[in-house]
Amino acid sequence: MTMDKQKICEKVTKSIYRVKAYQDDEIISVGSAFCFNDAGSLITAAHVLDNDKPFKENEIVEKNISFTAQRKNEIPALYKANICGIKIDWPDGPVNQIIIDLAMLSPKEPKQNVPYLNINMDKRFIGQEVIMAGFPDEIEFPLLLDKKLNREYLKDKQSDTEIDDNLDQLQSLLLMQKSGMIGFTDDIIIDPGLRDDFKLIVGVDYIDNVMHSGASGGPVVNENGEVIGVVSKRAVTKVSSSNKAIPTHEVPSGSTLSISPRTIIDFTNYMISKGNYSK
Repeated sequence: MTMDKQKICEKVTKSIYRVKAYQDDEIISVGSAFCFNDAGSLITAAHVLDNDKPFKENEIVEKNISFTAQRKNEIPALYKANICGIKIDWPDGPVNQIIIDLAMLSPKEPKQNVPYLNINMDKRFIGQEVIMAGFPDEIEFPLLLDKKLNREYLKDKQSDTEIDDNLDQLQSLLLMQKSGMIGFTDDIIIDPGLRDDFKLIVGVDYIDNVMHSGASGGPVVNENGEVIGVVSKRAVTKVSSSNKAIPTHEVPSGSTLSISPRTIIDFTNYMISKGNYSK
């Protein structure tokens, strides 16, 4: 099937969110997310919520952490974290504990009839055309508006905080969508040896295009506009260096690591069955 990129991008635009994590009212992380049901629930990357400093859901109040999310051209709304990364002890595996870079949010105020993207649990293959989306924070404003802004002129009308808020609002308009192809795909089966025989399938894909910082947590969609992956990070590779003290260093490889949303859906269903999921 030929991918109608325009229709898919229009569909994605309605269902993608810019997420911010705050600690003591200070922004600690910014990233992307997508809505996957009409109640407004979001899936994102875990490091978008915790800034690569993993914490447990019950530590959110203790650490005074809060979250907001907003669609393009909308005002932010408060969200709560249901899952902050999937942490599984794996005593008989290659590592003692594995942390999977996925998280789930839900709106604090109930919502309904929210535009969302369907999730495809199975269809991933090498050579598959995809579209990735997110709110990159590395892309410059058109015409370098943020750098050329005359703050002294605006100070008569706005405070520094208001100016920064307006610039941030402009940043939230910079939604980037990129096409790519799955060049590698695999399913890692985690068997933690639990009595109930629970096993978790972690689907990982490498896509032959790179997304920018800030796009983490955004969706990877197939030719039908269904989500088959969650943007996790830019892949890196080692290259030789002329510095003898550091013979090699890491640079972006030009590809993106994506994790199947099936991983967090299956994990959530398991947590619900055990009564350990906070709605």
